[in-house]
Amino acid sequence: MFARPGDDVFIWDRLANVAVGVRVAARNTVAKAIKYNVKGPNGYDVFHRHCMRELEAELEVVEFITAVDEFMDFTAFTRSGREPEQLTGRRYFERRLFDKLLVCEGVRIEELRAAGREFDRS
Repeated sequence: MFARPGDDVFIWDRLANVAVGVRVAARNTVAKAIKYNVKGPNGYDVFHRHCMRELEAELEVVEFITAVDEFMDFTAFTRSGREPEQLTGRRYFERRLFDKLLVCEGVRIEELRAAGREFDRS
């Protein structure tokens, strides 16, 4: 993400995997969350495809769009004159904020599961 900010990549970590797995299961009305694994049938390519679909859904949510705008405004001073616009355009910030959202969701899902409660996406 940082080395090639123009590429559509997503964070691949345990918390993001949990969040996307729950999101996809809820979207497909499947009871069990999808599990991603580098060596299994649900590798990064499947995870990436699911992330793209979930990101597109977030881009229809006013709060997410506003958060991206605010995130870009907040970081504008660090980008000023340092990098070409195409390196850190809006799409980069959408993906970056989406990654942060997934990690936060993953933390909350794990907390709820540890407490013996399931995460409800509705």
